[in-house]
This record gives sequence, C-alpha cells and structure tokens, in this order.
Amino acid sequence: DLSVTGIMKPPDSLEMELFEILSIMLDNAVAALDGQADGLLHIEINSTEVQSIIISNTLQGDIDIEHIYKTAKERGTIHGYGLKRVREIVLRHPCIEHFTYKSGEYHGRTILVQHIHLIQESRLEQ
Repeated sequence: DLSVTGIMKPPDSLEMELFEILSIMLDNAVAALDGQADGLLHIEINSTEVQSIIISNTLQGDIDIEHIYKTAKERGTIHGYGLKRVREIVLRHPCIEHFTYKSGEYHGRTILVQHIHLIQESRLEQ
C-alpha cells in the first residue's frame, strides 16, 4: 500500500541521508515480510503541512523495539546494521525526528511503524 501526498523537498544537505534512511527502512520492512502469507507493507510520504515518511509492516512475532537498534553482531544475527545506522544519522541532524512504535495488528501480526519527520528550520529557531 502506498500513499504519496505533496512533493517532498528536504534540505539539500539531507538528501543522501534521507535516501539512506529510506533504503534501510524499506529493506527491513521487506525482509520482515518474507514468508508471511498475509503481510502488510504501507509506505506513506507526506509533504503537506509537515514532511514525513512512514513505513509500516507486519512482523512474524513480537519485537523488543530497543533490540532492533543494535548492530547484527550485538543482536547475534547475520543481518545488517539497520536501524542503528538510522539512529546515528538522526542524532547528527536536529531537523530529523525518528519514531519507532507498534501500531495494532493485521491478520494477527504486530504492525511495526518507522516514522521519519522533518522539522522545518524555522521551527528549530523558536
């Protein structure tokens, strides 16, 4: 499911970082769907009043949100560096907010939401 509202215009200095964040979040979401017969993947790009990217996907089982921010080595898995890298990028840029939360269920599976929100520079100065 895909929803695009408006044209996103991130600051030039953030284009590559946002591309990297989006790539990681999509890769994680698609990997989580592997083997799910009734999985959900929802991508929302919103650029009306605020600029945001939301990626929601179902999970095979429940998840400890703090656990997903660790590297593969720290988690004891062979999968990539994922959301820890997203967190590193976000912490370097005060105009990006990142939220990870569970949002109900779909066909008995937990929905995990990754939400990136760009804060307008004028709001940062207030």
